[in-house]
Amino acid sequence: MSKTTNTEQPKPALTLLQKLSKPRLTKRTLEDGTDIYLQGMALNQYDALVEDHGSNLNMLIKQGLVHWLRDENGEQVFLKTEDVEQLDLVMLNELSEVILGWLQDPLGKKKTTES
Repeated sequence: MSKTTNTEQPKPALTLLQKLSKPRLTKRTLEDGTDIYLQGMALNQYDALVEDHGSNLNMLIKQGLVHWLRDENGEQVFLKTEDVEQLDLVMLNELSEVILGWLQDPLGKKKTTES
């Protein structure tokens, strides 16, 4: 009879946890056809962001853009909120709309049912 050790059993669960914890990129398309990528964050990070900036939507969006907006390789587009402030108002508003929509529907399922 073969005896398994405890070190062998947690491995699949640990692998699954690592896979589930890995940040995902979600592709969204701006009105001009430009693809952008948004990276999710851990729930505790999101809670801290909302707690710190929830009363100031403008700052919440700027901080969110720094964290969430990525290029196709997963690299940050903006490194600090001052970088976000270089955007023109129209682009900032469009990115804000896209991000708020993404936060409400991160998997993009609602847009397929609405027509």
